[in-house]
Amino acid sequence: VYNRMYELFQTDAYEYIHALSALAPSPAPLLQMLATSYTSRLGTLLMDTDDATAYSVGRGKIWASGIGGGGHLGGNAHYADFDRYGFGGAVGTEYSYADFTLGASYMYQYDRLKSWSRTLHTPTHGGGIYIRYDTPYNLVLRGTGMMFYTDVHETKNAAGFGIDNNSDVYTYSGLADIGYRISELDWNFTPRIGAQYTIVHRDNSIDSVGQEIASRDLHFLTAYTGLTVARYNFMMGGITINPEFIIGASYDLRSDADMYNVSVNDISYIISGRALPRWALNSELKLRAEFNPVSELEF
Repeated sequence: VYNRMYELFQTDAYEYIHALSALAPSPAPLLQMLATSYTSRLGTLLMDTDDATAYSVGRGKIWASGIGGGGHLGGNAHYADFDRYGFGGAVGTEYSYADFTLGASYMYQYDRLKSWSRTLHTPTHGGGIYIRYDTPYNLVLRGTGMMFYTDVHETKNAAGFGIDNNSDVYTYSGLADIGYRISELDWNFTPRIGAQYTIVHRDNSIDSVGQEIASRDLHFLTAYTGLTVARYNFMMGGITINPEFIIGASYDLRSDADMYNVSVNDISYIISGRALPRWALNSELKLRAEFNPVSELEF
């Protein structure tokens, strides 16, 4: 690989830059994008299990849900475009007593991220615990803690040579928020405000050409607000339709960019990463059709 890189350096500067970009770690905010995906998906399921497929057993409840999606990270002067798609599922259980609800969940998610020079396969196992308190004054207090383990397998093409790198990534996150429930007839309005703290740790790794890659822990502190509007018991042809719309915004009070320290053949260099924009707008539309007390379909 290095002999070929030297040959390109002498004969083809354009291909040399391409090969060098593929050989080095990408400065794209891939770990932040993945961590945001894990925590938002499981956090939504944990915080709103009434919308999952649930089965009540006494004071308890067992629920399950499939998850999937995709996205595109636009490139810039520092990194190339990335396309992402993923799928998975989650199962959980919860127990309610008086105004308190306690629960736990397990989630599996597989993601594939691809650019012109590299592909990442990231199977992830994770879990979370949560608590919700519905006060007598229509206030809803919620909190959850989550942990995820990701086996990152990266393949890349540098100067026509395939290079592999495997690393372990651990994501820890906790969030808490408060909402106020307003009910009018069959309408439910819930404005909410909260905060989330996330830590992402990536173990050191050595790729197949001997590059030793180390990165620092990433910390993210996010403040968020949102409004949920739901309509219940809307009948259509004998089927109960429950639409729900969520709109919100978030801002990263702290958002670390990744930094890779790479060592090979007694030479070291640093790749300074980039972070996602601090501001984000969020929206979600749900539609649940209840055919009978034990059968429903949700989009």
